[in-house]
Amino acid sequence: MAKPAEKSERRIVITQEDIARMVSELEFLENLANNLRQNIIILTNSINDLKGARDFMRVMSSTEISDSYVTIGGGVFVKTRPMDTKKVLLSVGGGYLVETDCENAINFIENRIKELEEVKSRLETQLSETARRAEDLRKFLTYIYASIRQQAQTRQ
Repeated sequence: MAKPAEKSERRIVITQEDIARMVSELEFLENLANNLRQNIIILTNSINDLKGARDFMRVMSSTEISDSYVTIGGGVFVKTRPMDTKKVLLSVGGGYLVETDCENAINFIENRIKELEEVKSRLETQLSETARRAEDLRKFLTYIYASIRQQAQTRQ
């Protein structure tokens, strides 16, 4: 004799500690995403600054420049006349400057741009993964809270 088919409900048990852990993880992921966004903005600004310097150096090395404006910080520029456009001082990090010709400086800057773009790309990938995980967790928590409300209403 065959047994009648039993309708079985699958239940998942989630404790308050599980919910608290997921909320903490969501907050962590949101903070991480914000930090990644800020770092991407900083990298983008650095890349743009380097591209501007590279482009100016290309112009400077190929044509005679009679005068120019140079930033002295704080959004202030002074008019200058370059004395020697064949050599430049290049910051190589750690507070060190190297005197080099324009071609070497341009190559150094292009390599730096490439490095920063690679870092930016990795951060954008990490941001995408972090945002996806945060969204999945947010949806799951919303589902849990909706289920809890529904159970509370059916008990009343």
